[in-house]
Amino acid sequence: TLVEVILYVGLAATILLAVSALIASTLESQVKNQTISEIDSQGLHVMGLITQTIRNSQGINSPSTGTLASALSLKINPAPVNPTVFDSVSNTLRITESVGSPVPLTNSRVLVSNLSFYNLNRPGAAGTIPDRRLARHAVDSARCGRAVCDRRPRADLDQGQLRPLD
Repeated sequence: TLVEVILYVGLAATILLAVSALIASTLESQVKNQTISEIDSQGLHVMGLITQTIRNSQGINSPSTGTLASALSLKINPAPVNPTVFDSVSNTLRITESVGSPVPLTNSRVLVSNLSFYNLNRPGAAGTIPDRRLARHAVDSARCGRAVCDRRPRADLDQGQLRPLD
């Protein structure tokens, strides 16, 4: 009968709507997880590179002890890579060795802003790492549901080991 057909069509529409909402939610979660994974992966790589370069350096040119700066300059031996500078320009973290061209350390999908280096050294000791950083993963707004998904990874050096800050 007509009533049964209308009832079945309504039930099928409700089921289709629920399944569509579930699929949309799953896809949004997948994009968010990919975003977080890429930021964490690049963040670990960059933090490892900065930490290793600091360990291999002979000293810190800037920032001076107890100060904050937007770039980290290290005294490196051999001379062809001295100084080695880490900085952020146009939302890209980069490294410059001596007078060479800057090399980006993050890709165009990870945006780095508010990068600062704080020298926590005691006199005669070596080692600084980023104090604060904000990385954002720029994604297609149609995939994410908004223009930018934010993720604020933070890490600190604790006796030679990277660990998340609380």
